[in-house]
Amino acid sequence: MGHSITLSDVSYTYQSNHQPDPVLHDLSFAVDEDEFLVVLGPSGCGKTTLLKAIAGLVEPTSGWITVDDDPVDGQREDISMVFQEFVLLPWKSVLENVALGLTVQHGYGAKRRTAIAKEWIERVGLSDMIDAYPSDLSGGMKQRVGLARALATDPAVLLMDEPFGALDAQTKDRMQSELLQLWDGDKTVIFVTHDIDEALLLGDRVVVLSHRPSRVLRYIPLNFDRPRSDRRREIETSRRYGALKQELRAELGLLTT
Repeated sequence: MGHSITLSDVSYTYQSNHQPDPVLHDLSFAVDEDEFLVVLGPSGCGKTTLLKAIAGLVEPTSGWITVDDDPVDGQREDISMVFQEFVLLPWKSVLENVALGLTVQHGYGAKRRTAIAKEWIERVGLSDMIDAYPSDLSGGMKQRVGLARALATDPAVLLMDEPFGALDAQTKDRMQSELLQLWDGDKTVIFVTHDIDEALLLGDRVVVLSHRPSRVLRYIPLNFDRPRSDRRREIETSRRYGALKQELRAELGLLTT
């Protein structure tokens, strides 16, 4: 099962050249248990900082974050994060990279680590590359390894920071479909993207953030039935999809003018 997450008046300020640089301003919203929430906002508005705060990697300057009513106080083993960069260790094989989180977070023995890692490598379609190294992999393959590594630890919460943003369009479409197939509705996902189509295809709800220091502008429920991995064309050609796309384009267009 996933966790519910609540942000209450969360603000974060960097210190830049000894001057305060506010990034997040009084963010308040809730993420339901097992929800797939998408965060949209202009470049530089603090979306990555927001994910890091939820993961316990940075501490808010003010406000608080709770996971199932427990305050976030440092990094948690039940929260995993997938970055846009592949962040694979070049001297380790696919198997070793996927098993890494099982060692760091759970301390599993070698036999159990290997069995779980092999299972997830198979699920992301890379069994024939299990002994390969990152230099042997395409961009899409590297991101599959990163996704397998995050999911292998069986996190209750998965944070995804524009994970497919650097991929070509065809690979991106395939990775979106694979993510929907792998996510079985028993994890809470917070997914950051600049891509409106990606947001509409993946999310249960979209949160739109303002310019930096960011605040919440809109909550938009999408209400497309699940599962979606085999209904992409039906969703993309629906009247509601078109209307929501225009609404989000207008919202983001105002932010870039």
